[in-house]
Amino acid sequence: MSTQPRLSTIEMVKETISRHSGDYSRYQLWKKLPKKMMYQTYGKVLEYLLANNEIVLKDNRKLECITINEELGLKAIDRETILHNLSHYGYDLISLKRLRKNNILPIEELIIQILIRFPEARFIEAIPILIIKNRIDAFELYRKAYDYGLLNKIGFLLEMSFRIARKKGRNISYLSSLLRQLKSKKQATIQRFSTLNDESFLGKNTPQEMRNWNLLGMFSISDFQEAYL
Repeated sequence: MSTQPRLSTIEMVKETISRHSGDYSRYQLWKKLPKKMMYQTYGKVLEYLLANNEIVLKDNRKLECITINEELGLKAIDRETILHNLSHYGYDLISLKRLRKNNILPIEELIIQILIRFPEARFIEAIPILIIKNRIDAFELYRKAYDYGLLNKIGFLLEMSFRIARKKGRNISYLSSLLRQLKSKKQATIQRFSTLNDESFLGKNTPQEMRNWNLLGMFSISDFQEAYL
């Protein structure tokens, strides 16, 4: 496992980006840091901030701080909306009244909303089932995964979807190119994919299929298979 920069270093870089949001490229901003650091270390900090949706690299190559809001098209929703949408797309956790049409999210957005706003284990375990049971816009899911720094998490969940689909006799081969693209763009930074805060425990007990995607967590193929309805 690669060594992460210290939190104080990460905060210093983030605060500098915040003060100069949208003004400088990554190299220009490195020159503006109040304390000098190796460019390699600085690059790891940027990887971490990008992976955790703290900053974004704009089309003009300038760094900018972001917040999870409508700027990137992510609506503010509540937990009940997640439950309603899970039911709409064929995954019932509880019995709910029919959705109003304007409360139905595109399935690609529902997946992103779960991962960012409501990363509860039961919701995450539903994602491979949603992918198997519904038609996914591969480009849209990739774009959102890229925008929100979720390439590794989406890649892991998609890989689990393929494994379950094969076992259940379902065909999702149209998503093969998406899985290949996610593998080719896999982020090197280790990301926590768990509500547990004990990094030492996660480091020792994370299943290999998660490690393959540079993730720390406790999800295994059996968890997703048991969630299949």
